[in-house]
Amino acid sequence: MPTKPNATDFIRDHANRQPIGSFGDSYLPLNRLSAKLGGRSRSAIYLDLKAGRLPQPVKLGGKLYWIEREVDAHLRRLRELVEP
Repeated sequence: MPTKPNATDFIRDHANRQPIGSFGDSYLPLNRLSAKLGGRSRSAIYLDLKAGRLPQPVKLGGKLYWIEREVDAHLRRLRELVEP
């Protein structure tokens, strides 16, 4: 008999059955992502997603959210490319 999931279980991408976040992760809605990116517009964010310049969001309850640690790691990698 399968066990009932609890709050510490991973949230899973049901298509790929891969963990996409864990209990305790912070999720950014579009407006907070925009603020974190210096006021970047919604359309610019979606263009960046399409071009692979931002991590893909997760859909929770019909809304898109970005895992904050993934966004932070992505921004660190970009900074390392620019700074010697």
